[in-house]
Amino acid sequence: MRGRIERERHEASAREVELRRLDRLKDEFLATLAHELRNPLTSLVAVAEILEQQPVEDPALARLHGIVRRQVVHLRRLVEDSLEISRFTQGKIEVRSERVDLRDVVERALELTQAAIDARGVSLWISLPSVPVPLHGDPVRLAQVVSNLLDNAAKFTPPGGRVSVSLEVGGGGAAAVIRVRDSGRGISADQLARIFEPFVQSEAGDASRGGLGIGLALVKQLVTLHGGTVSATSGGSGAGAELVVRLPLSRHREASASPPKANGAPSPRPPPEAPPTRVLVVDDNPEIRSTVQVFLQLEGHAVLTADSGRAALDQITRADPDVVLLDIGLPDVDGYAVARQVRARAPGGGRRPRLIAMTGNVGSRERDRALRAGFDAHVPKPIDGRTLLRLVAGG
Repeated sequence: MRGRIERERHEASAREVELRRLDRLKDEFLATLAHELRNPLTSLVAVAEILEQQPVEDPALARLHGIVRRQVVHLRRLVEDSLEISRFTQGKIEVRSERVDLRDVVERALELTQAAIDARGVSLWISLPSVPVPLHGDPVRLAQVVSNLLDNAAKFTPPGGRVSVSLEVGGGGAAAVIRVRDSGRGISADQLARIFEPFVQSEAGDASRGGLGIGLALVKQLVTLHGGTVSATSGGSGAGAELVVRLPLSRHREASASPPKANGAPSPRPPPEAPPTRVLVVDDNPEIRSTVQVFLQLEGHAVLTADSGRAALDQITRADPDVVLLDIGLPDVDGYAVARQVRARAPGGGRRPRLIAMTGNVGSRERDRALRAGFDAHVPKPIDGRTLLRLVAGG
């Protein structure tokens, strides 16, 4: 009897070890797949934005360009979600806190979601305070929280409906309150308790609306990491829903006022105007080199390309570019080594190009490693046109 119990215990332990191994392999596969998808996506994003910039007389062709752009953006979001699944299940979600104004966070989230909201035929209403709302948090992750809430609200709001987002200070000045309200189908009482769980779709058929079912679960985890809370309310079917995020504010709020933020849907903030810049694009993928080159040339920049680390060093010496967009995974000398050599050539803050790492690897470790190697900025692939122009302009 004792022998059988020990045997069953041993078999159960072996099964647990094997399940953990398979779970680890699954996470590694998801991360690898998402990483490998970034290179073709970089080219697709650039091509889609180039097509949108070209005047088209044929309305049918213009609609096709719009479809390409929207689907590429959707595919990019799915890739990012697959990476988040890996980080989420491993408990590796990271936040990098700094002093931020939550108004800027909300506006950044609006930039990320405005096009998708407009495409769904949904109107957007915004209410922001006229004075700063400072707290210590990760501006990228907080913008992700708000953009996920906005995207979720627009997804379940029919054309002609309305989504509103407001930011206010509550709790006697101790907390910031972000409210995202929609006029959509609402959430049933039995689903309200589950919508922040991972991989939950509130109703059958929701998967057809896009997404992997982790957006609100990620919102909850990110808000919790910032010491806040998130809740949802709804009047039921057809009554819409409201999701509320509460975040602790910095102790000493800035008293200086800035111009009031107008209600209503603002037009997206355009990228800063930049004079023509000499840019070197370094990537061993020829399609990425070509599409990024064409995109920047259409914006008036002078663009050279290189397909290896040694070729990049040679071009930097001969052409003296202002900006170098540098892939990390080069076939000969990796991007880190190139950055260190470029920095060594200009000791004491002498003339050297601004180095921007373009890589499929994301996360604080990769960003810190890039900065230590001499890069001025680190941006994951695929990079959208607005962000690319801002980086080239020095933003």
